[in-house]
Amino acid sequence: MGRATLAPDPLRAADFSRGWEDRRMPIVTVQQSPRDIEPRRRLVAGITQAFIDAYGVPPEAVQVFIHEVDAEHWAKGGRLAVDRG
Repeated sequence: MGRATLAPDPLRAADFSRGWEDRRMPIVTVQQSPRDIEPRRRLVAGITQAFIDAYGVPPEAVQVFIHEVDAEHWAKGGRLAVDRG
């Protein structure tokens, strides 16, 4: 009796044989108050490294979007951050 050959699982996170353009690339969105450029550089480097370590993806596969929100555009406890002092 012959042995069945299974195709690779198309959703396997560590399989990036088709290149980093693969539809399974990690996308991270960070929402935060505005920060200087150097802390943002450290943040995206750390997030990228976490995905490399966890999933074995190449760094080019990781996308990080930083959405910075000014104090007049977010609130906590029913008060705008700009009014909280």
